[in-house]
Amino acid sequence: FVALGDFPTRVERVVGLLGPRVELWVKREDLASPEYGGNKVRKLEFLLGEALALGKRRVVTIGGWGSHHALATAVYARRVGLRCELHLFPQPMNDHVRAQLDADRAAGAVVHEARSLAAMTPGLLAARLAPDVYYVAGGGSSPTGTLGWVSGADELAAQVEAGALPRPDRIYVALGSSG
Repeated sequence: FVALGDFPTRVERVVGLLGPRVELWVKREDLASPEYGGNKVRKLEFLLGEALALGKRRVVTIGGWGSHHALATAVYARRVGLRCELHLFPQPMNDHVRAQLDADRAAGAVVHEARSLAAMTPGLLAARLAPDVYYVAGGGSSPTGTLGWVSGADELAAQVEAGALPRPDRIYVALGSSG
């Protein structure tokens, strides 16, 4: 484990989005870090911590050209002193995707922009087999990465217990790429 975020993230009630009989509360994971907030910080605390504990010197991960997971990995790998290599597959190009690619490089990552999923295979396989590499699954989705969301659930339970919000009837989790 390596501390990367500012936790606990606050919870706040959203008024006016739903009818008056429904209380909607949001956990502000976007505020997890002023450096680069969002839902990947919790996973990366465990993933990069494991990489450091194993004595790895660089991390390798995959994602789309505009992947927020890839950028978060690059930002936080640099923070903890690990080199980062991104193997990115095609997605529709737009201004946001171009900005993400620029930010990946600005964060110090070596970026491999594949032209197809199949074209990623040789370079990614070579990187994964290198003894100094810690491989971070796409989206940080692995048993180790999941520990980040176990800690998030524990945090939310503690916030309910402390009275920061009422006990929820339902919890919804935003899911983009299924990571």
